[in-house]
Amino acid sequence: MDVRSSDQSFANLIRELRDEATLLVRQEVALAKTEVTEKAKRITRNVIFMAAGAAVAFAAGLVLLLALSELLFVGLVRAGLGTEIAAWLGPLLVGIATGIVGWVLVNKGKRGLAEQGFLKSKTKAAEKDSYWLKQKSVGT
Repeated sequence: MDVRSSDQSFANLIRELRDEATLLVRQEVALAKTEVTEKAKRITRNVIFMAAGAAVAFAAGLVLLLALSELLFVGLVRAGLGTEIAAWLGPLLVGIATGIVGWVLVNKGKRGLAEQGFLKSKTKAAEKDSYWLKQKSVGT
């Protein structure tokens, strides 16, 4: 009888260990889910702040470009150009300069992505498509 009770107590200990380990794993998973949810909420909130800030900065940039156009208009008029010509030449020059800056930035970003290999797969796919198209056009 003594052996039987020790077997039962050992079995009970094993069951208790299993149940507590299962409970511990469930609690850890619940804690991890809570932590991930909290981080996701903070990240979302901060991304919204960044987007709002970018929109406000974009609006400020437009206002500054408009002010620069007006300044250039006044400068051109004072330099002796007629108001009719200065009215479109000032904004045109600002637009051209802004377009050049934008073009340079886009190309710099494209070069950076190409150097990191992000654009190579698309280039290879385009080359394959071009080759396939040439083969089809020659064959017909």
